[in-house]
Amino acid sequence: MCSESEESKFIFHLRHGRTGVYMNLTLEDVLHASKGKALNITRASLRNVLQGVSIDSRKIQPGNLFFALKGERFDAHDFLDRVFATPNVAAVVDRSWAGGQKRVPNWPLVVVDDTLQALQEVGAFYRRKFNIPVLAITGSNGKTTTKEMTASVLAQKFRVVKTPGNLNNHIGLPLTLFEITSETEFAVVEMGANHFGEIARLCEIADPDFGLITNIGSAHLEYFGSVENVARAKSELPDYLSAKKGVLFVNQDDPLAREIGEKVKNRFTYGLAMPSDARGEFVSLDERGCVRFRLNGEDIHLNVPGAYQVQNALAASAVGL
Repeated sequence: MCSESEESKFIFHLRHGRTGVYMNLTLEDVLHASKGKALNITRASLRNVLQGVSIDSRKIQPGNLFFALKGERFDAHDFLDRVFATPNVAAVVDRSWAGGQKRVPNWPLVVVDDTLQALQEVGAFYRRKFNIPVLAITGSNGKTTTKEMTASVLAQKFRVVKTPGNLNNHIGLPLTLFEITSETEFAVVEMGANHFGEIARLCEIADPDFGLITNIGSAHLEYFGSVENVARAKSELPDYLSAKKGVLFVNQDDPLAREIGEKVKNRFTYGLAMPSDARGEFVSLDERGCVRFRLNGEDIHLNVPGAYQVQNALAASAVGL
């Protein structure tokens, strides 16, 4: 059994509470995308629209779909009793768990080989239900700040869904996609990686139309061994965009980002020092340490301290142009 504190490390609950705004996802969709097997699910309920997705048994709501994920020190299958104390819910469970029960409870279940893979496959299926642009942001540093700034810029024109906090991995990304509704006009997702192939997998799930690499640095050298290997891992985003004929926003001031950006034909460049499509000019640093810079003749004054923030803001501005 795992403790509540262990389960809480993986809290993520989604529910669309605004009147008339719902997920566009049914149990029939879940079965199709996950290649799962239905247990105790009536034919009539297959086309009922789900009201949200959860991986936290303590926050389950009526109409939710629960994914019973397993970690190194916890197994959410241990909390299914709590999940099904809430009415009108269903759960995605591992085949190994179902096979290990003397008698499977009479709960509506989707039985799959691997619940994490099912979460990803259903997330990918759900994303493709919406014909909206998706921007993927990765890089060694500044991903979350750039994501927040970019989403703020885009929100001036679009209804935007963005990655909450830094939930940028193989769990957080598909869960972010489930926040998309019929009202969403743009999605901004953050992608992190500790190993080769992870960015490529996240791209398969999110199917981005646009990409942005903040910079290439020494973060996660314990996994990649060298900055050159970091660049190789991050280049999985340009590789995906190149194949899709998408657009990459390129930081011209970062030599490695500039180099891997050349993989993509459709590029929009930004920078301070190098010639760029969106070339900023540093103006001043105020008494609070906040930067003022100029872009296309317009002065921009940041409200967050740190000279390094100008690159994040310039990236966000480039996307908004």
